[in-house]
Amino acid sequence: MDENNILAQFCLLTGLTQEQAQDYSGLLSSARRQVEKQLNPQAETEYVQETLEQLAAAIAWQGYLNLQQGEAPKRISTPDLTVEWQENGSQQAAGQLIASLRQSLADVLETGFAFRLA
Repeated sequence: MDENNILAQFCLLTGLTQEQAQDYSGLLSSARRQVEKQLNPQAETEYVQETLEQLAAAIAWQGYLNLQQGEAPKRISTPDLTVEWQENGSQQAAGQLIASLRQSLADVLETGFAFRLA
């Protein structure tokens, strides 16, 4: 995943400039690593890189909201979808965006569930 693309998506979600968003580089790196850890090692991810980067940015956005505890824009748009929400619904919107992106990436992300055959 390209960190510059994740940064650009994060800026769209937060409304921050790239310069302001640099203060959250640790949060962005952590979100990228979280997504990378969820990847199925056998999955071919070349065709979903943009969506993986959007997921990392959305996870970072949720972390940013936790840090800020304030209001964020009421509408965000990415190439794949648009999310709108009511006042004080920023955390819910971030969660919905993450869930939607994870669902669209279901074929390349591990679910966390393992079945053992005896």
